[in-house]
Amino acid sequence: MIYLDKEKTKPADIKQDEYGYYVLTGDNTYYVFGDAKVIAMDKVKVYLKENSRAHAFDYSKVIAFDNSEVMAFGNSKVGAYDNSEVGAYDNSKVRSYDNSKVSAYSNSSVESYGNSEVIAFDNSKVSAYSNSSVESYGNSEVMAFGNSKVSAYDNSKVRSYNNAKLIDKRG
Repeated sequence: MIYLDKEKTKPADIKQDEYGYYVLTGDNTYYVFGDAKVIAMDKVKVYLKENSRAHAFDYSKVIAFDNSEVMAFGNSKVGAYDNSEVGAYDNSKVRSYDNSKVSAYSNSSVESYGNSEVIAFDNSKVSAYSNSSVESYGNSEVMAFGNSKVSAYDNSKVRSYNNAKLIDKRG
């Protein structure tokens, strides 16, 4: 169910498309509860809980919980938790925890904890903790902790701590 408030007193009157997704548009903040699939466009803010999925466009902000999958485009900010998978592009900022997988492109900034996998392109900054696996390209800056594995390409800067492994593929 989708609401215009987190107290669940104002349900949003939104219909599903032919693929089972709710298309959220406008300059509203939507709160998604339950098992809902969401496509967010324009300047939309979406908060997902339980097993929700989302696509966020333009200036959207998405926070996903549980086993959510999120793709954010434009200048989106994404927070994904538990076993979430996140793809954030352009100038996006991403935080992913637990067993998340993250791909961040352009000028993205990424933090991933737990057993996350991260791929960062262009001028991204990445911090990886625990047993994360990281690939960095372009002028990325990576800090890896724990038993992380880092593959560095191009002009990437890498700082590795504890038992982090660096595979240096820089030219």
